[in-house]
Amino acid sequence: MRPILLLVAVLAVAGLGWLFFSSSSTDEPLPPAVEPAAKAPAVSAPDAAAGVVAADAATNVASQTPATNPLRTDVTGTETAAAAVVVRGRLVDSAGAPRAGIALGWRSWRIGDFEMEFAVSETEGRGREALDGTSTTGADGRFSFALPKGRSGRVTLTTSELLLRRGHGMFSTERGDADLGDVVALRPAVLRGVVTDDKGQPQEGVTVGADTTRLGLGLEHEVKTDARGAFTMTGLQEGAWHLRTLSPQFLPATLEVQLKDEEQKDGVAIQLLRGNAIAGQVVDDRGLPIAGAKVGCMRREKSGSMTIARFAEDEATTTDGNGWFTLAGLSGETATVRATHRQHERAMADDVVVGTGNLVMRLSRLATVRGVLKDATGKPIGGSLVTARRAADSGPVLAETGDSTSGALLSDFDVDFDLGDAAPAEFEQMASTRPGQALTAEDGSFEIDSVRPGPITVRARGKAHRPAERKGLTVAPAQVLEGIQLVADVGAVAVVRVVDEKGEPVAGAEVVLARPAERQDGAMMVRSAMRVGSDAGDAVHVAGMGDEFGKAKTDEQGLARIAGLPAGAAEARGSHERFAPSSPVPTTLPQHGEVEVKVVLRTPGSARLSTTDTNGVGIAADYVVRGPLGEPGTDDRRGTTGGDGVGKVEQLAPGRYHAELRKKSRGQSFGDSSSMVFMAADGDQGMRSSRVEFEVTAGGVADVSLRVPTMATLRGRVTGTAGPVANVRVGLSKRSEPDASGALGRVEIPGFGDESVSTNAGGDYELRDLEPGRYRLTWGMADQLVKEHQDLEIRSGETEVVRDLALRFGSMRLVVVDDRGEPIEGAEVELQEAASDGAPQPRRQRMMMVTMNVSGDGDGGASTSSMTLDSHRATSDVDGEVEIENVPPGRYTLRITHDRHAKKDVPDQTVIENAVTDCGRVTMQAAGRIRGRVLTADGKPARMAMVTCKKAGDTAAEPDRQPAMGGGFTFQGLAAGRYVLTAEEIGPQRSEPGPAVEVEVEGGKIKGDVELRLPAR
Repeated sequence: MRPILLLVAVLAVAGLGWLFFSSSSTDEPLPPAVEPAAKAPAVSAPDAAAGVVAADAATNVASQTPATNPLRTDVTGTETAAAAVVVRGRLVDSAGAPRAGIALGWRSWRIGDFEMEFAVSETEGRGREALDGTSTTGADGRFSFALPKGRSGRVTLTTSELLLRRGHGMFSTERGDADLGDVVALRPAVLRGVVTDDKGQPQEGVTVGADTTRLGLGLEHEVKTDARGAFTMTGLQEGAWHLRTLSPQFLPATLEVQLKDEEQKDGVAIQLLRGNAIAGQVVDDRGLPIAGAKVGCMRREKSGSMTIARFAEDEATTTDGNGWFTLAGLSGETATVRATHRQHERAMADDVVVGTGNLVMRLSRLATVRGVLKDATGKPIGGSLVTARRAADSGPVLAETGDSTSGALLSDFDVDFDLGDAAPAEFEQMASTRPGQALTAEDGSFEIDSVRPGPITVRARGKAHRPAERKGLTVAPAQVLEGIQLVADVGAVAVVRVVDEKGEPVAGAEVVLARPAERQDGAMMVRSAMRVGSDAGDAVHVAGMGDEFGKAKTDEQGLARIAGLPAGAAEARGSHERFAPSSPVPTTLPQHGEVEVKVVLRTPGSARLSTTDTNGVGIAADYVVRGPLGEPGTDDRRGTTGGDGVGKVEQLAPGRYHAELRKKSRGQSFGDSSSMVFMAADGDQGMRSSRVEFEVTAGGVADVSLRVPTMATLRGRVTGTAGPVANVRVGLSKRSEPDASGALGRVEIPGFGDESVSTNAGGDYELRDLEPGRYRLTWGMADQLVKEHQDLEIRSGETEVVRDLALRFGSMRLVVVDDRGEPIEGAEVELQEAASDGAPQPRRQRMMMVTMNVSGDGDGGASTSSMTLDSHRATSDVDGEVEIENVPPGRYTLRITHDRHAKKDVPDQTVIENAVTDCGRVTMQAAGRIRGRVLTADGKPARMAMVTCKKAGDTAAEPDRQPAMGGGFTFQGLAAGRYVLTAEEIGPQRSEPGPAVEVEVEGGKIKGDVELRLPAR
């Protein structure tokens, strides 16, 4: 598998907001935060050569060009060598001995851009990503290189024979030169093993994957077994590795292996089971067989609170010359089957009974659309992206897979590509060969292959014009539709003049036209464009839901021209490294014509920070500076003071600010996974009790003293009936202050804001560096559906809090059947604690992560997966029986769900310590479904919307919510009755729901073509 592009969307399904970011396909993901490394030993006389190299590097940085330093796109001609800083360090082995003559490179990105970067390449292997530059270690292992100040990055090795120890080689030049100290380079650990079937026969061609997480984000390493069933996997590091097999003939097998640094582990044995199968034939729209089609099944795996659903290429089978296939290695009652072929439309089949032998998958032949793009004067427009997508009136554009549209998301979600100032050839090739889209040639002509037959809309987007489209078109299978003409409106043009406070023009300033900023109190929202790099070193942007309409650099006269802007309210901002950013300048963009905007860059001030411990001694500490207060759209300035506690924040606009210390980013473990995930901007925890306000004046230096507040340590011991208990997870969540009713706020999304540790062999736990405040303390075993909890308050001045905790358990038992009395396998049971009035507590919100991986073979069989983080759940077995152990005493409501049956609540069940609560026989009725689409006010499919579904007249019931990506949505497991549906836009500004639509649902039936509208902006 050769990944080209990996996109990840994380959604807070209950509607608090969304996260959109990328994840690298390389072995070492880019870090969202950089921790300073220990200082290297003092340079002795033999190290003088390294100092000369560093000095030469700093001197020569101004002469670097994009050809020698490909990512030096933010260095303008006005910069000098004084703007350069040096990163240095020493490459050593695991024993601390220097590694000489090793070629290394580095990647960097601007601090504060909040952009994730990854390489777009069809080649795999270490050292093949685009680099800022390369260097070679000296005889003493030392290296150094120069780059502009204000960048973060990482050192990489250009050889596969060594790899950097996890967490090593990361740097930040925010404060100037960066000394990485000793950077450890290791020989890769190696795993060798054999894969056999249940009869002991070796199996060739089975994919064995390994990763350090269970989060469905793709496997870090993959190899295939040879004719002897053997595999060798290298490039591994110390730690716990989760092995997983992928094969279209066998059930997935998993194994956890613990590795030490540079270990060579042999004798790993993996045994496969065949499971059940689905067989059938893939044909085209004429009924003719299709050879070479990929047929795969959605595999679902559950681990604690995580449910992972995936289509994987390596688990798909290929049809023979007559289109026949057998898809084996299946479990469960039913499956979702997907068939793909590079020259045909994809087909999905839901609820296919496992064991079916005559499934027919019909794939229509794809069409071709040809035309030309011109402006209103008839002038051709080249370099624009033209797409041919299913029209809004042709039904939902996303297939219903039973798991939030993860199966069809990639090819149907119409992602905008901002082609930037100089799109690299490799990206142009990727954009033009992606199904259903193409770039226009210089004469404005375009040819779009792989167009799905049926009603379509042809749409063109480009940086110099407004979107243009043709609706009402229809293509038949294999048709070539010619003569399509698109006429693009240039829209508004903003001519932005950037000057300093003396009125002098500023060359090389960056100007951004954007939607007016609006702060959302209490909303968790991260909006970020993703920068996609290439081996050529250039960059383009894949736009998510950012606010930007366009950007440009000013010329020597301080002028920037931005075309293709939408009519309406906007604001212009300017920035330059020698000035403080401008205030946002509001403007109104016309439907056509130009608007002139003047942006004034401000004379910067700065802040000199002094960070001390509780005794007043200077220490290195992380900080965040926010402001100017009251000015919307400002960015946080984050950094770390030096070892003496002194740091400086430059280029601050005049105004009021506040600064506070922050704790280091801490990974969160989801479910029972030991994986740690950093959630971008929300990974750093500010210490509000250290907050200090200060004033910045033009040209002035504000002195700001930040003192580490008195922090508390929470410790204790967890015991059960037999004494102390090891491996109990103890978590702490910050609570908001009580509201008017005295109720405390809750942490709504699993993993956000929590700190947790596991008890040691003696049952002891300890959580450090806790600020005064109110907390929720939870504890329990990994597989517990409900954890014990209690409220905790840490008072100001407390340094130590002791809480010994007890594990007390009962258990529950029930049987789930349908209305005919037949057992239901796979029903999920969730426990909800009852409130004082007996009603269930509000559900914690779900979080869904969707990954999309485009493979390089172009056959349309891309891997896709989704991961849903929710409450822990138990599952009924083949006899419909459910046994829930380790339940804390209390009153509960059981919520039972199943795809083909209506949700069922069993309220007021009491659990007593050391007793079994028999909840009896629970009957579930056949469920209905609602499928539909969300349209914008002008009839286009909504890009991102949140759909709410609630039973009509039931004011007490909690509504179901789910995202509609690309406009499509499905609600399953609905009891018969009337439902009210509404949709609201997920975006950078608050929005109101659109008109409500009532739908009648019948048990066992699907109500399709439900149409929801978003209100006009």
